[in-house]
Amino acid sequence: MGGSTLAPGRARSTMPPRRTEVGHFAVVSIVVAVLAVLSVPRVLVNAPLASASQAPNLIGAYSVHVICTSCGGTRFTHSWQIASEDRSTGTFSGTGKTTYGAEKITETLIGTVAGNSVRITSTYKTPIYTWQPRGKLASNCSMSGSFTDSLHQSGTWQANPRRSGHC
Repeated sequence: MGGSTLAPGRARSTMPPRRTEVGHFAVVSIVVAVLAVLSVPRVLVNAPLASASQAPNLIGAYSVHVICTSCGGTRFTHSWQIASEDRSTGTFSGTGKTTYGAEKITETLIGTVAGNSVRITSTYKTPIYTWQPRGKLASNCSMSGSFTDSLHQSGTWQANPRRSGHC
């Protein structure tokens, strides 16, 4: 019979040989995609990528309202003054005042803002106590969210700027 030799143990396939054809639609799709990429204006190609813009201007005075939900809904009012800010990194600092009973308390604020997320650590000078407000920043520079503290308490807070306008 014919001159085809098979390796021992291998049977001759009865399946027709496979064809690897690329359909007309696939070729047209690839050509359109390549042309679309090549036709992008050079202005867009050379434009800088969108980067994190500078942090908003948070400097100023804020009225802060705190509700300690884990301690029966006790309410506290603070007055914050954000005095310095590095808008390229989003870090800021300032001071605050509050009262606890008859005691007037001064607090030190250190925080960061990234996008619309705000993280603050407030430390009371006397007695040593910290609370960490975390939350969102609105376009008018108001901030709100939740907090935890060094006494394992938690609750909600809202800081409203005393100036009008946008950040």
